[in-house]
Amino acid sequence: MVLYQRWWDGSILYVSAVGYFKIGFLLDLVAGHRTPFAKIQWVMEHGSLTDLSSSTFSLFDEDHTLANSVRYTLNQDPRVQFTGYSIPHPSDNKVNIRVQTTGDPAKDVLKDALQNLMLMCKHVRTTFDVAVTDFKATQNMEHMNINNDQ
Repeated sequence: MVLYQRWWDGSILYVSAVGYFKIGFLLDLVAGHRTPFAKIQWVMEHGSLTDLSSSTFSLFDEDHTLANSVRYTLNQDPRVQFTGYSIPHPSDNKVNIRVQTTGDPAKDVLKDALQNLMLMCKHVRTTFDVAVTDFKATQNMEHMNINNDQ
């Protein structure tokens, strides 16, 4: 028997005798609000009702780019015992990220890791923008003639 409940945020929680999984927006799970991106990214959480320290999160419309970054960030957290990801089939745009922790809820550890990843991306972007601005300020930029006639 499977029970389901629609949450206020539009996500759906399915509960059965063996466990649960939640389908919702990626940033509903991560940051508590809907994603600001044009495409909606869905996440599904699979886990046990009794042991919240291990879960599998399925991200849709994603690939190795995001999954490897999330895996790396999760491995930096001392609360994580194991993390890994898999892509079930090469033609599917779906990534499964497995998280096992020392006791903290896996959802909270993933949330922290994604927030750390966002901070790292912001730092890289800021550093890049500063370097580009400095380069443009110090270089004498000549007008490029793209026509073949000299």
